[in-house]
Amino acid sequence: MTAIRASYSDIKTVKTRSVCQLVFEIPIEQMSDAIAMLGAPVPGNEVWVGIARLRTESAEPEALPAPRPPQKLAGQAAMLCNDEGFQRWLDTDAEGAAAALRLRCGVKSRAELDSNEAAARAFKDMRADYKLWLSGVAA
Repeated sequence: MTAIRASYSDIKTVKTRSVCQLVFEIPIEQMSDAIAMLGAPVPGNEVWVGIARLRTESAEPEALPAPRPPQKLAGQAAMLCNDEGFQRWLDTDAEGAAAALRLRCGVKSRAELDSNEAAARAFKDMRADYKLWLSGVAA
């Protein structure tokens, strides 16, 4: 059995499905190893894994870095609009991607994503559609 060392960094509840998501972070250099081992996530095709806490040889537990505060949606949206894959998905450039995102989310500014619940939901749906497109699930 092979394992990947990760830090447990967050927990999120998905109330609509009565589940929670545990977020584990690994160094970016290990991403291809993790995908090779687990495959890419595909909705409706779950991969069951085991989770175990690692013990260190010393009596003191190893200090893990403090979790980073979650990035605001406006910042995530700005980064996404600059992503070449996202622009390719929308068949536009960064400026066009920002305009398409604002239109789909019903906002005048991406900053509204952090205070408008409906716009935030629309952004998360749009991001999920893009991720499906990236994985080859959606056309």
